[in-house]
Amino acid sequence: MEKLTTTCPAYEWYSLQYIKKVSGDKTVPLCVNRALRYGEGFNQPHATVNMIDYPDLLESKPTNFRIFLNNILKEVPVLQAEFKFPELGMRLIKGLR
Repeated sequence: MEKLTTTCPAYEWYSLQYIKKVSGDKTVPLCVNRALRYGEGFNQPHATVNMIDYPDLLESKPTNFRIFLNNILKEVPVLQAEFKFPELGMRLIKGLR
C-alpha cells in the first residue's frame, strides 16, 4: 500500500509553504496532547492560530500543538480540487473503521 497518493496533484504541490500561501487567512483550532481536565470541555481548542503562522511554528521547534477538529479541505476549495482519494476498492474501505 505504498505510494497510493503519487498520482494525486497534491502529491507534487502540497508543502507547508504552499498550504500557507493558499490558506494563510484561515484561523484553525489547535490542541495539545494532554489529559482532559474536568470543566475544560472536550471539544474546546487549547489555542487558535492563522494558517500563515502554523507552518512556521512546526518548523521552528518541536511542538505539541496540532490542528484540532478542522477540515481545511472544506474551507479552502482549491485544496479539495487538488486532492484525490486513492482507489482502494470497496473491500478495503468496508474494512476501515
